[in-house]
Amino acid sequence: MKATITFDLNDPEDRAKHKLITHIDEITLTLWELDDYLRKVIKYDNDKSDDYRQAFCDFREVLREMLTEKGLTIDLMN
Repeated sequence: MKATITFDLNDPEDRAKHKLITHIDEITLTLWELDDYLRKVIKYDNDKSDDYRQAFCDFREVLREMLTEKGLTIDLMN
């Protein structure tokens, strides 16, 4: 099965969508790297206070909830 997406690159809105689609790999990798960074701080950065690490934990939870609301998961990006 194949899918083709067509953009009118003379249309500024279509041009912006085209740019987004052509950079989606970098965007998803960045989100995955952010999640992994947050996980490492939470799990391994014992030099930070519990409140600091909890803030990272809360942020990671919000990130994952936002993705879930869109039908996405971090696992899908890896």
